[in-house]
Amino acid sequence: MKVRIGVERFDPSKDESPYVQWFELDVEPRSTLLDALMQIESADPTISIPYSCRRGVCGSCAVLVNDVALPACSVTMSTVIECLGKEIVVKPLPLFPRLKDLVVDRSRALRVMDITRYWIHRLEPYIPPERVSKEDADRVSSYRKCSLCFSCVASCPVASVDKRFGGPVALRAIAERSADPRDALDRVPMAVASGLYNCLVCDTCSAVCPQEIDVGSAVVELRSRAWKAGLAPSKIRDALDGILDEEYGNPLWLPRADRNAWIEYLKPSSKAKVLLFAGCMASYVDRESAVALGKILEACGIRYTVLGSDELCCGMPLYLAGALEEARDVARRNTEIFRKLGVETVVTPCPSCYRMFKSLYPKLGVELENVEVVHAVQLVAELINKGVLRIDKRVDTAVTYHDPCDLGRHEGVFEEPRAVIEACAREFIEMRRRKMYAQCCGAGGNVRISNPELSIRIGVDRVRRDLPPGVTAIVHACPTCKVQLSEACQRVGIEVRNISIQELVLQCIRRSF
Repeated sequence: MKVRIGVERFDPSKDESPYVQWFELDVEPRSTLLDALMQIESADPTISIPYSCRRGVCGSCAVLVNDVALPACSVTMSTVIECLGKEIVVKPLPLFPRLKDLVVDRSRALRVMDITRYWIHRLEPYIPPERVSKEDADRVSSYRKCSLCFSCVASCPVASVDKRFGGPVALRAIAERSADPRDALDRVPMAVASGLYNCLVCDTCSAVCPQEIDVGSAVVELRSRAWKAGLAPSKIRDALDGILDEEYGNPLWLPRADRNAWIEYLKPSSKAKVLLFAGCMASYVDRESAVALGKILEACGIRYTVLGSDELCCGMPLYLAGALEEARDVARRNTEIFRKLGVETVVTPCPSCYRMFKSLYPKLGVELENVEVVHAVQLVAELINKGVLRIDKRVDTAVTYHDPCDLGRHEGVFEEPRAVIEACAREFIEMRRRKMYAQCCGAGGNVRISNPELSIRIGVDRVRRDLPPGVTAIVHACPTCKVQLSEACQRVGIEVRNISIQELVLQCIRRSF
């Protein structure tokens, strides 16, 4: 495989500013980025590369690759090329003072121990042996695997725009001690003060972590304790009250009667095996996404039904807030609604609804029995592949695609949206960071609710850094991402359209409605 690697060089003792030195390499797909950097070091021994393998300093090789922090030894070149492109620029981690080229001074990393008061706080003196249940020991051990490589913080969308955010390293450390039954300190207020509710729960940190530590689940667990202690932000509590209020049933506090406004453009059946579940954002804010999906189903002769004003929230905002009992109750109610309808397939344009039904309901102990859950883009890709949905023309402009966290990183749906876009667009240009390493739009984790200004700043950061030149539209598989990046583009005067994949498909088929 051919790849072009630029190494940002800087020697404070003689250079006035950093510069990039380029290398053309032929690499094996299974070789690691560290292998490539060592190949470069062999070609030019004056380059300083960070690694301390087999010295008990795992994580020391972390570098910034096209603005994604990665431990160089744990990522293959095939993954780098797939998710970041065949031309990459490698820089040192931005969090530490640079010593030379890619090598930084990591001594500052030890500050996290002081900030989080990482040591065990005991009420009684230590008397061995200490007995800890296997469940507690396993949970603590899963967090303790951290090697302080700081790839997570350097890749965190929140930390990139808000230096006050404690970040994944701090929240992981707090979660470890919080899970340790030997620790007597109340860690929840500490987590809140470290930015617990500014976390997007996008799991970019887990994607780059060489130990695959599940920081997102740790955040939800800490938020669950904060919710029970009454420490959740007032904006979060207000939004969740809207979901639980029978008159409204959504976090936007919009009238339940308005939830079915999008249906007037469609011809759903009163009873069918397929349920089109719009979700809150598509029902109230991005109705075009739900309407377009309904029209595609009708164009393919697929009978479907809708819930209209009887549709409930999927419960994702409750789950993300740590209101797990309330989320479980909503899950049970939705499951019962689907059972009574007798539907066999639930199709939704919303990745959060999709993930909630497919993966998080079971995690809450609620199973959707005999019901298949599919995202709109999966269904559309299948219909095109089988020849049921025929693409008659292509849009004659260049477009790009934004990977939603819940659909992509969380559920692994990467290829179907790209297959549909490539069938519909003359030119498809990938974003700079994509697939597993795509940056969150900024709306995740309830941050759009609790801290809207921080949320939109993250969205602006996404389009400024990753939008390819020359594209006229960002294609979306998520109503929330579409609304968020539309606002981000408007904020900074970037003139591109934000459309759903369903809307793109409608432009490319002949239809009689």
